[in-house]
Amino acid sequence: MVLQAAVAAVSTVGSIVGGVIQGNAAKSAAKTTANAATAASAQELAAGKSAAAALNQTTQEAYQTDINAGNVANQQDINAGQSSAAMALGQAGAAAQIPLNMFNQTSASLQPYMQTGNAALAQLASLWGLQPGGNGTPNSSAAMTALQNFPGYQFGAQQGEQALDRSAAAKGLVLSGAQLKDAQTFGTNYAMQQAWSPYVSQLNSLSSLGATTGVSSGQIGQSAANESAQVTNAGGAEAATALMTGGEQGGNALLQGGTAASNALIAGSANAADATLGTTANATSAQLAAAQATAAGQVGAANAVTSGINGALSNSLLAMQLSGGGASSYGGGASLSGLGPALS
Repeated sequence: MVLQAAVAAVSTVGSIVGGVIQGNAAKSAAKTTANAATAASAQELAAGKSAAAALNQTTQEAYQTDINAGNVANQQDINAGQSSAAMALGQAGAAAQIPLNMFNQTSASLQPYMQTGNAALAQLASLWGLQPGGNGTPNSSAAMTALQNFPGYQFGAQQGEQALDRSAAAKGLVLSGAQLKDAQTFGTNYAMQQAWSPYVSQLNSLSSLGATTGVSSGQIGQSAANESAQVTNAGGAEAATALMTGGEQGGNALLQGGTAASNALIAGSANAADATLGTTANATSAQLAAAQATAAGQVGAANAVTSGINGALSNSLLAMQLSGGGASSYGGGASLSGLGPALS
């Protein structure tokens, strides 16, 4: 009986020690699991931050790429507009020069007529005393000189005088008063009809021709100027349109680049948020698993210790029954099978 009691006592101690060992093992396993879950949570958070940073970097690069593309396209459109405008202005300038060149050629051809007309007008003004500095009194000396130098005047006058001399001689009236009167009348009429009137008429004709030529030259010049201005204006309008088109296209390119950049930022931010949210959720799940493992370890340790204590109590009761000294304490020798269910 003593040996059986000793065995029961050893079993009791073993149950307690086993419960403690099992409890410590459960705590250790729970701690290991919790540490692994915590490490996994930290890894998830680090991975989320890394993914978000990478997405942010990619987003920034995409944003800058779109902005740069918009700037390049804008500058290309502006350069194209400026090139088209310069070409239009160059072509307009060349086309506008054509009528001006034609006018210059025509003006050079008409110049001799205008110079002759001006000279004839100056001669008329001089004969009538109307030249610059003149007093408006006809210059008889200049008129006589002009008559004497008029082509054919001297020959006609000599022929007329000789005819009068022969007629007077035939009549016996040489150097008579009648002859002298006839000679004077002839000279006056001949000068007016055969020299002065034709001379002045030719000067008037030449002066009118010069004036008409000058008017025609002015009209041709005005027409050339109008045509040149029209061509120049058309070229300017085309150049302005080219510049405006280039500016509009450049603005559209900038707008498209800005829109693409904004979309890239929005998409990148959304992806980064998703990555962060996903890894945060995973980290939260890992932390929850760690908490659950810790709780499970604590419960398992408590269950192991409780099981050890229950086993120790059972062994103690068994030892008391075997020693024969404990039956009175439990109602006059109740059997172990009756106590067992209460301790289990």
